[in-house]
Amino acid sequence: MPSSTQVFILYSTSNCKLCTEAVQMLNSLQRSHGFLLIETKLKSGDPLYTEFKTQFPVLQHNGKTVAWGRMDEMAILTILRNHGS
Repeated sequence: MPSSTQVFILYSTSNCKLCTEAVQMLNSLQRSHGFLLIETKLKSGDPLYTEFKTQFPVLQHNGKTVAWGRMDEMAILTILRNHGS
């Protein structure tokens, strides 16, 4: 993987319609923009579950939360453009 490849981490959980929608949208963007998407499914008892349980899905980029809940495709595209995709 080239060092310039951008990495996004998506924290999701089971039975989450917004999580499913986010995965579909991010997979589509990934095909056209070539970033790495890591999906981590959290469940009750996981350390981050309590922190994120009212925000799922949660998207992080460069260690910072950049989106949560209903994802905005234009906002994700702006992040990609601003960070060299």
